Amino acid sequence: MSMCMFRVGGYVDTRNEAVVISGRKLAQQIKQEVQQEVEEWVASGNKRPHLSVILVGDNPASHSYVLNKTRAAAEVGINSETIVKPASVSEEELLNS
Repeated sequence: MSMCMFRVGGYVDTRNEAVVISGRKLAQQIKQEVQQEVEEWVASGNKRPHLSVILVGDNPASHSYVLNKTRAAAEVGINSETIVKPASVSEEELLNS
């Protein structure tokens, strides 16, 4: 019998029994922790974290994915920017973005 270790409410649970985990509740808790850490980081005189995304091409799924990531970043106090390039962009142009 193998033992599973996972995070539940801030501690590691090593019981040999099933535990129902609320993914949404756990995700919200993690977001709150990250938001607090970001604010403490900034209050300590550091620059606010920043997410930069270079999106190449016009794939709707990619645009949706990036939009979700930038929204999640904003929810925890992380600034973001999205740079959109056409699929025809050269490697040199892309590296100079």
